[in-house]
Amino acid sequence: MENAVTKFNNIKYQVKQLIQENLCREVTPHTKYTFSGIYMIYIDHFPSEKFVPIYIGQARDIQRRYKQHFSEILSLNRLPYEEYHKYFFFDHQSFYEGNFKACKIFKYLLESNCTLQDIHMIVIEDVKEEYLDEKEQYYFKKLLPSFLGFNQFNSFLEQQKNRFSNSQISDSKIDNFLSVLLEDVKGIYSYYEYGFTRFNFEHAFPKNITYLLEENDSLSNKTILKYDEVKLKVNELCKLYKLDIEKSELKSEIEILEENINKLEESKEIANEE
Repeated sequence: MENAVTKFNNIKYQVKQLIQENLCREVTPHTKYTFSGIYMIYIDHFPSEKFVPIYIGQARDIQRRYKQHFSEILSLNRLPYEEYHKYFFFDHQSFYEGNFKACKIFKYLLESNCTLQDIHMIVIEDVKEEYLDEKEQYYFKKLLPSFLGFNQFNSFLEQQKNRFSNSQISDSKIDNFLSVLLEDVKGIYSYYEYGFTRFNFEHAFPKNITYLLEENDSLSNKTILKYDEVKLKVNELCKLYKLDIEKSELKSEIEILEENINKLEESKEIANEE
């Protein structure tokens, strides 16, 4: 099995290859890539042995998504560094809360002495809409942008889908979520010092999953056993890195998620007004 350093170097090499192969499909304000597919945002600055500065995403309309991403980044560019740091990275309960990708990108720009001209977006694969999720996960597993780059953990994204679903979470969805969560636990162990892994873990990792049992009283024995296993591993992870689980549970996760969504919407409104 590859160690973290070897895996990191291999992924960095693959990313550089992908960039070279798709430079001809860079998205700019003048292109018209209105089709669906997988794209990569990258900062053209790769000296770090801890970061692969990429973000992998999917879109039904890549050109429209390009405009959305760069509007977010440009709105942050108007903030003085002191204000930016205070709002987004000052403490555990910052405005950022780990779910605003543009903040990670902008933080890397500042700390690497890069400019907005170093940010690029390329199309890496045309994909039909019905296959976007599957193909995005392919690149997530291949390039690990949630651990080495700017993406969010899959477990956080899956939790958002489940918690804001209008129907009760099914046994199969809970089983899938637990599998995703377990994969993220393994990734955190391997890449804790890489990318924004530590930051994602501290700010947006699902540390309290008791709601899964509270909201569904008809889980299979198999799923309950899996729940107990994953919960134990999450607790062990938090203890290893000295995160106080009890404090993290003072606010229910649903409250935190709702606050994050409201803040994100407010930030988008501000960006649009400017």
